[in-house]
Amino acid sequence: MTEAEASRVIKAAAVLTILWIVAIILGVMVLLHVAPEYNLTNAIFEATSALGGVGLSVQSRYYQK
Repeated sequence: MTEAEASRVIKAAAVLTILWIVAIILGVMVLLHVAPEYNLTNAIFEATSALGGVGLSVQSRYYQK
């Protein structure tokens, strides 16, 4: 791999990382606004779980009736 190719790969990885972090921050903000029963820790967990495709939920008991 040449230096130019390595630089391009690093830049692409940096862009994806920044987009991932922005998506998590937006998800946390939406959750905190829409679901007031979530605290910050639970909102971060929910956002990262949804973004990662895991689908785990801390607060699933709120939706079981």
